[in-house]
Amino acid sequence: MAAVTIRNVPDDVYHALAGRAARSGRSLQEYPIHEPAGLLTDRDANRP
Repeated sequence: MAAVTIRNVPDDVYHALAGRAARSGRSLQEYPIHEPAGLLTDRDANRP
């Protein structure tokens, strides 16, 4: 499986994602793999 690194994430965004991951019972590394739809904004979801 490939690895993805995201740099310069604002603290508030990091803490929000870490909280979502914890509430879902996943690590911050696992969360984006299992919850991709929740990470998209409405604007992104409507792109062609």
